[in-house]
Order: sequence, then structure tokens, then C-alpha cells
Amino acid sequence: MIMTVAQLFRRICIFLLLPAFLIYHYFFYVDFAYGCRITITPSFFEWNNTLMKQALKGLKRASPEDYQKICRNVHTINPNPSLCGTYGGGCFYPPQEFLKSDGRTIFISTYHGDLSLTMAVIIHETCHVIQYQEKRGLSESECYAKDDRILRNIVMLDALDETKKP
Repeated sequence: MIMTVAQLFRRICIFLLLPAFLIYHYFFYVDFAYGCRITITPSFFEWNNTLMKQALKGLKRASPEDYQKICRNVHTINPNPSLCGTYGGGCFYPPQEFLKSDGRTIFISTYHGDLSLTMAVIIHETCHVIQYQEKRGLSESECYAKDDRILRNIVMLDALDETKKP
């Protein structure tokens, strides 16, 4: 069977575009309106980065101010839980070559599968990124207060959504 040029071109496009789409879909979060471009690195432990993307979209709704801080200060989210020593939490490391951390990378595990908790952990670890960039000490109490506040916002938004249902 001989292929026409159009058929060959179509197959090449599918062969190239499908992997490009999958890479974009699973490993990049982009929001042009907010100038937000975050890389979500691949993980052998957590095969689906869509919860991370849902959490970022949820934060945009729950706290636009915090969302803007994430977009300005975080370049990479690494979902490999082993680097934090825990599943279902997160951590921040100042720049270290062996971690490929530039001071704008946060490590977030979505092992628990909980959207609200993922949102809170992103806020918490972003707080540490900002503390580091402002050359302040890394204060857990400040960051716990921020993730507590976002959890309260999420609960209030959920309650408001429930009042709108018939």
C-alpha cells in the first residue's frame, strides 16, 4: 500500500503532536491571564499530576491573592514524596544541586488524593519559598497559619456553593 503525501503528513503530525500534548497536559500548568507557568515534574510514585493542576485551579478561585504569589514565586512542583520523607505532605529545600532545587521548587505529594489538602500544602510550601526569597528564617508557624486560612476559605466556598443548590 502506497501512502499519499497527505496521509504521511497526517501520521507524522499525530506521531509528534500526541506526545507533545500529553507532555503539556501532565507536566505543565499554564495560566496566561495570570502569567503563571509552573512545571510539574514526572514522578515514579505519583503517576497522575492532574490533582496538582486541579489544586492550582482551586486556589485561583479560593484565594486569588495566594494564587498570584504561587505564580510569581514557584517555578517547579516536584511530586516525588520520597524527597520529603513522607507521603501526603510537602517540603521546601533552599537551592541544592543534588535536588535540582533553585529555591523556587516545592515538593508536594498527592498520594492521599485529597484536593483540599493538596491546596493547603501548596500554600504552605509557597510560604517557605517566599520566606527564603525575602531572606527570612523558615517559620513553620507562619506557614501553618497560611495553610489553615486557605482550608477555612475552601470550607466557606464549599458552604456557599451548597446554599446555591436548589
